[in-house]
Amino acid sequence: MRDLKMKFSHILTLTFFLTLLSCGQSDGVAPGAGSSSTPLKLFVTSSTTTGNIGGIVAADSLCMADSNYPGSGVYKALIVDGSNRVACSSANCSGGSSEHVDWVLRANTQYQRVSDGATVGTTNANGIFSFPLTNSLDASYTYWLFTGLTANWITNTGDCTNWSSTGGFGGFGLGDKTTIEAVYSNNGSCSTSVKLICVEQ
Repeated sequence: MRDLKMKFSHILTLTFFLTLLSCGQSDGVAPGAGSSSTPLKLFVTSSTTTGNIGGIVAADSLCMADSNYPGSGVYKALIVDGSNRVACSSANCSGGSSEHVDWVLRANTQYQRVSDGATVGTTNANGIFSFPLTNSLDASYTYWLFTGLTANWITNTGDCTNWSSTGGFGGFGLGDKTTIEAVYSNNGSCSTSVKLICVEQ
């Protein structure tokens, strides 16, 4: 009887941990899906990188290793390559959030700067920002940010060969802008060293 109770206890414990893993987040919503009832954070990296980042996963790793990382939570890079990470496949995600692939923003969620808690903006039902933003991503950073986006959230044809090359060009945003220029200002050289936007999941 004692052995039976111990086995049952082990089964309950295993079930509990499997349930936690399947949730992915403390609120039970997988990263990039649904909405968050509490504000999430974002920051612009302290370090810079050329377009030869090593791909999307490497960009996420840069976020987690950056000195501006607040010390807790999972942060991913707001950067797309058309396959491994996609914001929209049609202009402004006219087809809805089903267009996302490993997208870093949640729908209908407020985002705040890590540095000072200022509200950057609230995403719409399609999980993208409408402009103008309430505040810029980083008011003190007036230079470029790699995003790989266009002005309508579709993946730019310039993504530094899936963020693995210093040749060609990539889609840049600007850290101090509250207009669409925050995520797409122009296309710039992949050999340029710029920063990344990192978003809490």
